[in-house]
Amino acid sequence: MTFYSTGPRRWALAMIAMLTIASLQAHEIRPTIVDLVIDNNGVYQLQLETNLEALIAGIGPEHSDTEEAPEAVHYNALRALSPEDLQQELDAFMPELLAGFRLEADGQSLSPIWRGAEIPEVGDTTLSRDSRLLFEGQLPLGIEQLGWQWSNDFGANAMRVSGPGNSDLYTGYLTQGQSTGPIDMAGVIGGGWPVWLWFIPVLILGPLWLMVTLRSRKAD
Repeated sequence: MTFYSTGPRRWALAMIAMLTIASLQAHEIRPTIVDLVIDNNGVYQLQLETNLEALIAGIGPEHSDTEEAPEAVHYNALRALSPEDLQQELDAFMPELLAGFRLEADGQSLSPIWRGAEIPEVGDTTLSRDSRLLFEGQLPLGIEQLGWQWSNDFGANAMRVSGPGNSDLYTGYLTQGQSTGPIDMAGVIGGGWPVWLWFIPVLILGPLWLMVTLRSRKAD
């Protein structure tokens, strides 16, 4: 599974999310980083960088520390799982995850396609394990507005939307189930010729070529 680069982009979002703590421990709950990248044809990649164990265990934003949550035992058990075993937990959790966020175009809900996860090895259990989840999809042509909402049950999220050429369309820090509100998409998608325009040269030059060919044969 290939994930797009999250170097400078991730750090920009991390700053927005106020992730300035020098040492982040496993019990500290951090916001999910949401990165939506849209190309010129409206194809998008939606990447979530998140504490997957906290999501699956159901530790909500009312807890600032996982050890204070009733689900702490479940959370710690998930943290000890290998990437393969945690992937199985994610597969079972996926319907709930999909129901917990909304990506919409002009008020209509989209259905991103699940492409896979990048789950690190267990490693140092005193540090939280950030997994990357990737979705893809196609925005409708002529879209005017885009919107995003992340369930309050999943905590806060730092959101960035970028268009062709890495243009910044939206950046924000969302809490308590907040929506981005309408994100202007007018003119963002489809900078090239519409597909039907490519047939014009064929329609014009085709008959001319045929006429020249027929006259050449008559002359012979």
